[in-house]
Amino acid sequence: MTSPPHATLRYEPGTGRGLALILAGLTYRSDRPLLAMVAARAAVQGLARLRVDFSYADDPAFMAQEDEAQLARIEADGAALLGEALARSDGRPLWVAGKSLGTIAMGGMMAAPPARALWLWLTPSLRGTYLMERMVLCPGPSFSLIGSRDPSAALCREAAYQGLPGLHHVEIRGTDHGWTHEDGPAATAGAEADAARALAGWLLGVRDIY
Repeated sequence: MTSPPHATLRYEPGTGRGLALILAGLTYRSDRPLLAMVAARAAVQGLARLRVDFSYADDPAFMAQEDEAQLARIEADGAALLGEALARSDGRPLWVAGKSLGTIAMGGMMAAPPARALWLWLTPSLRGTYLMERMVLCPGPSFSLIGSRDPSAALCREAAYQGLPGLHHVEIRGTDHGWTHEDGPAATAGAEADAARALAGWLLGVRDIY
């Protein structure tokens, strides 16, 4: 299977219990803290990790396109990456995690979401996209994380978002879209730890899925 041209894939084997597809943001790479915590939890569970970093920001032609064309391309790439993950997981449980732009790629998977999957929407990009419409189609279970200073935080507080199927939503005070805390580096590290604890606690509650 051919990967999308803007995607760089890195595979880390597990013990055969499933696979975690980890999707970076536009400039937030897959080894950054919010995605590293997903990889760490997946490794503990014995899942292989398929990390994806994107090079859209390095492509002037892509960046010059209208928003509609960019969103369509990212969603199509997300669908292709899901196909890659399913081929590698061989029917075993799947986690799909995305940060920011990665959540838009996840939206492209909602036309045919797989069974036995966990969905991790980290700082979902709801403003100016079709992501909310796509997330309505997600069967869950889903974990959603946002910072109180994120542009999408207000949308995440609305009843329509809070009521999405199988969604568990967490908001952490003081962090922005890049997960930088307004009170400085120590507070940023604390917010990263809070996010990791919230994710670990949620995973305990849905452990029968994997």
